Parts: sequence; C-alpha cells; structure tokens
Amino acid sequence: MALKQTKVGNCFISLTLDTRRECDGKPMPAAIRFTIDRDRYYLRLPDKFTREQYEEICKSAGKGRVAASQADKERPYDIRMRLLADFEDYLQQLVTLSKTTKLTIPAIKTMITGKSSTDSFLNIWVIALDSISLQRT
Repeated sequence: MALKQTKVGNCFISLTLDTRRECDGKPMPAAIRFTIDRDRYYLRLPDKFTREQYEEICKSAGKGRVAASQADKERPYDIRMRLLADFEDYLQQLVTLSKTTKLTIPAIKTMITGKSSTDSFLNIWVIALDSISLQRT
C-alpha cells in the first residue's frame, strides 16, 4: 500500500513500506521507491512500521481528540504528515533533476547520495594525486 505516488517524466515515485525482506510481523522500513522501466531503487527512511501500523498511518485523517495520556506520543496523523513532507522534498529534487538530465536510476542515486557509480577509492586517490602534481608544476 503506497501512502502517496506520482510520476515525473519516466519515473514513478511512491512512498511505501520496503517489504522485500518481510519477517513475521516485524517492523519494516518506510521507503521512497523510484521506478524506471521496472528497475527500482528504494531509499529507506529511518522509520519502521508493521503492516498494521502503516495501514493506520495511511488511513489517518487528523480528526478526533487526543487523550491526555497520549499527548506526548506521536499520532499516526503526525507521522503521516512527516512522511509526506519527506516525500515532497525528494519529489522536488526529482523534478529539478528531470529538468537537467534524463531520469535514470544511477542519476537518482547520485542525486540522493552525492556519489556517482564511477566513484571508487582508487579513483578518488588518482584525482587527488593528479591535482597535487598539477600544483607542484
């Protein structure tokens, strides 16, 4: 069950549970899933929920009263609003990226992590040594 989903160019983006490693009622991480031509990338969020908790968050509407004993707990509606805010942040980044380049999973990973697929330990050292040798000449 996706809390929210939309399409930007050729990329579908959705806010969902990462159920790829589901274990008997244990909490699973919330994730933003990017899908391009059946290729998927899951950006895991720090929150973890059981299926039941996640369904309650999806159905929450922010109506009703909060008992005094529950006032210090985060309500499902508050969690929903926080997750949707995270989703909107990544959606805006994706829209910006789509204006400058063709959307691909590697491009999205680079946008999120700041690391490209060509980054490696040796590559970074070669670049650093080249810049040092240029400074000496």
